[in-house]
Amino acid sequence: MACKTKEGGTMYRSILLPLDGSSFSESAVPFGLSLSRRTGAALRLVSVVEHFPTTDLYGWQDDLQEQAQEYLGEMAQQIQEKAGGEITTTVLHGHVASLLEEEAEKTDIVVMASHGRG
Repeated sequence: MACKTKEGGTMYRSILLPLDGSSFSESAVPFGLSLSRRTGAALRLVSVVEHFPTTDLYGWQDDLQEQAQEYLGEMAQQIQEKAGGEITTTVLHGHVASLLEEEAEKTDIVVMASHGRG
C-alpha cells in the first residue's frame, strides 16, 4: 500500500492508530499526527470493544459501543487541524488482537503504544 516518492522515500496513504481511551494509548497520537502531516496520509482511529456475554444482559455492550464512538469522535475533533489527511473513526467488536491484525493488513503503517520492558 505504501508508495515510493520520486526521491525514493516512502509515502503513506493510511495510518492506523488504535486507541482504547487510556493516556497510554494516546501517547502514540503525536507520532501518528507527525507522520500524517509529513505524508498527507489519512488517520484511521480505531477502538475495539471486546464482547463479553454477561454484559449483554444489561445492555452494557451498547453503552460501551456508544462510549467508544463518542471518545473517537472527540479525539478526531481535537486533532483534526493537526493532521495532514482525512480522519476516520471505527469501533469494532470482538477479540482485540485479531481485529487489529485484520485492520493492520488494510493500512500502510500502524502507530500504537506498546508496553515498556525496561
